[in-house]
Amino acid sequence: MGQGDPNSQFIEPAATNGADARDGNQPQATGMSASAGAPEATASSQAVSLQEFKEVTERLDQLRESFNSKLLYDQAKDKQIDFLHGEVKQVRERLFHQTLRPLYLSLIKLHDLIGDGRKAELLGAGGETKTTRNYQTYQGEIEEILLGNGVSSYRTDAGKPVDRARHQVMEAVAATEPAQIGTIAESLRPGFMYENNVLRTEWVKAYSNGAGNS
Repeated sequence: MGQGDPNSQFIEPAATNGADARDGNQPQATGMSASAGAPEATASSQAVSLQEFKEVTERLDQLRESFNSKLLYDQAKDKQIDFLHGEVKQVRERLFHQTLRPLYLSLIKLHDLIGDGRKAELLGAGGETKTTRNYQTYQGEIEEILLGNGVSSYRTDAGKPVDRARHQVMEAVAATEPAQIGTIAESLRPGFMYENNVLRTEWVKAYSNGAGNS
């Protein structure tokens, strides 16, 4: 082409520009734009992570506060229950000692008197009679009334050791051998218990090392 050809002056620069485009000038500009956007994405991700961490921390604080509140409530409730339990126990003890115990002991005394009458009738009649059987029935009814209210009777077999917490020695019997000393010879009256506590000890005869010494 001639130097003075006007078309060549316009075509050559166009070819040059096309080569530049194929050489990657335009992708380089795009790459720079992507590199500039990466810090913004990282910062956004960090902001989301910090926000999530803050929310989790707040929830943990709420749970901790709720747990502490419930713990304090449970402790206060347990103290209140213990206090009420103690109050009920004291009321029951006062009721027993002021009302029930005297009533039970009165019934036990009546039981003893009927037993004494039965023994006297047996000695006088020389054996069982209708009267002695009636006495025995009355005693049984009293025992049933007591048992229905938590009071049980007990007797100890002869030969068993004397227990001062459960037995009251009313008469001493001379022992014929050393092994008998301190053991029961005969049960005279039954003992009575209320809720595993001795209400009235059992009256017994006990062997000793000499008559008259318990």
